[in-house]
Amino acid sequence: MSKTVILTDSKQRSSENFQTTLIDVELQPNLRLLVLQTKGKG
Repeated sequence: MSKTVILTDSKQRSSENFQTTLIDVELQPNLRLLVLQTKGKG
């Protein structure tokens, strides 16, 4: 059960990071490269 909780927490954190990244991309198109790198890692 502990493992499941950790996975859920990681998923929530990833979602938050993705939203923040998307907002940053809109502000600075140059950050698009960072989004691609993050996708590969995710």
